[in-house]
Amino acid sequence: MIKNILIVSICTLWFVGCASKNSKYVGINESQKDGLLSSDSKVVIKPIYDEIGIFKGDHKKYEHPHLANLHWLHNIEDYEYAIVKYNNKYGIINKKSELLLMTVYDEIGPFFNGFAKITENGKVGLINEKFEIVLKPKYEEVEQFYNEVAYVKTQSGLFGCIDKKMNLIIKPQFDRIYLEVNNYARVVKEKKWGFIDNKCNVIAKPTYDYVYDFSNNLAKIKYNGKIGYLDTKGKLLTKLFFDEGDSF
Repeated sequence: MIKNILIVSICTLWFVGCASKNSKYVGINESQKDGLLSSDSKVVIKPIYDEIGIFKGDHKKYEHPHLANLHWLHNIEDYEYAIVKYNNKYGIINKKSELLLMTVYDEIGPFFNGFAKITENGKVGLINEKFEIVLKPKYEEVEQFYNEVAYVKTQSGLFGCIDKKMNLIIKPQFDRIYLEVNNYARVVKEKKWGFIDNKCNVIAKPTYDYVYDFSNNLAKIKYNGKIGYLDTKGKLLTKLFFDEGDSF
């Protein structure tokens, strides 16, 4: 997982600019509106948009050094599309200029593991690679999917976990979820610490004063000023607690 769910993903768009000799499409502008012209002199997209842009990098088939080299973006099904801006909102179109996603969003993020983030009125949701809204914008943040799960943060500031069917595996309840290390992530609730695994199963409820990341399948913990150790099932290695102890 990423360092923590507080890190907000930023939508990076590159927009129409100077043409390239090898460009299949070039940007055109009329009355301060952008469109696209193909190499056979056909207007592919009428100049009606404030901007036409693409995601930077992150795509399976092409990396575009500039939008002027527009071969279009391709999703997993090789569906060609582009990002457009209209009245300060973003949407997605195909080469026929048909809207695949309405221009109502403040941000559209890059696809990663089958999903892209959309932001509307300060709330975050998800679309799939068919451009279907699979999670309506309702969270403060939704992180990228790893190991079939993703962390979410509610508007109230609590963190939980969803699967790829958008089911809540863990209802938002934690004050924070940290970076997953060695398949386990530390969680905090009311200043107490515990662990979840990489499938968002709670293996140790937040009952400890502090926990360290797992190393060699053991985690060092602090409780009532003493040091102990947990295994990957959340069980204490020994009932004995010590004044001092190193991580394995």
